[in-house]
Amino acid sequence: MKIVKISSKRQITIPSELLLSLNLQPMGQLVVQAKDKTLVMKPLKTSIVEQTAGSLTEFISPSKLGIPFSKILKEAKKKTAAKLA
Repeated sequence: MKIVKISSKRQITIPSELLLSLNLQPMGQLVVQAKDKTLVMKPLKTSIVEQTAGSLTEFISPSKLGIPFSKILKEAKKKTAAKLA
C-alpha cells in the first residue's frame, strides 16, 4: 500500500514502482471511476494501430508522408518488377 498526497491542484502522483509493475507507459491513459467510496483506475485499452501509430516515421522519407499506402505499394511493385525484368 502506498500513500500519496493530493496537490493544491487536486493532482496525485502514482509511485513509479506501481507504474512499472503494471507496465503503464508515459502518455498512457487510465479510466478512473468511483465505486463504493473508492477510486478505481484501470489502463485504457488501445488498439494496436493506436499503440504503433507514428512509430515508423523515422524510416519513411518526408516526401512520402501523407501519401496513401496503396499508392506507395503500387510504386514499390513497379520498381520491383523493373528490377526483376
